[in-house]
Amino acid sequence: MKTSIELAVRAIIINKNKILLCQLKNSRYYFLPGGHIEFGETAENSLHRELKEEFGAAIIDSKVIGLVENFFISKNIKHHEINLIYYTHLKSIPIKSLEKHLLIYWLPLTDIKKIHLEPRVLGRAIIIWSKNKKPFHLIENF
Repeated sequence: MKTSIELAVRAIIINKNKILLCQLKNSRYYFLPGGHIEFGETAENSLHRELKEEFGAAIIDSKVIGLVENFFISKNIKHHEINLIYYTHLKSIPIKSLEKHLLIYWLPLTDIKKIHLEPRVLGRAIIIWSKNKKPFHLIENF
């Protein structure tokens, strides 16, 4: 079986006790905004690029708050995805999706346990971080 290691950046964006989440059309799960780091690109530059592409959003402040490693199999490939999680403030809100395949939602933080968030361990990380503001490193295995 083929293997793949992927590096990604994800943004926790909170406004009025609601967190910004994304969903692909025709999908059942949600995920944090962001995406893959391109070769030669810093993680922070990648975060700026991804949020600009997805929403036309400008970042005014961001800091790394955690790391989530996710192991999964998709299309007969074993993936090891490493997600750098940033706490991010945008220059302006509201925002809208600029990508036709991408839906966005503002979900109350209290509802994070009720949805299918990928990677699943990320929901726990968001809840823990929102309470104690301490960095985290969580791993979700196959």
